[in-house]
Amino acid sequence: MEATANCIAAFGQLAVYESEVNQKNLENAVTQALSAQEGCLNDLHSVSPPATLRDIGSILTDLGRIVSETQNLHPSSETTDEPLSMSRSVEEQG
Repeated sequence: MEATANCIAAFGQLAVYESEVNQKNLENAVTQALSAQEGCLNDLHSVSPPATLRDIGSILTDLGRIVSETQNLHPSSETTDEPLSMSRSVEEQG
């Protein structure tokens, strides 16, 4: 979890101040987080209660999603425009 938190912090730094150093810090944080998650996945075979295995798998899925979202500082315009166009439609209807 700490490695994923580092990705979030590095992403925030890059969002506030885009620089090569901050970009490299984010790339390093993502690499470390993915490595830590992979290590956890490799250790799942030692988890015995199925409910615990399910919970750990769920947590790792969420952490993986968070890390993947930090890899894209500038989402595509389609993704960012859709909510705006939807909110405009609601405002226009109202």
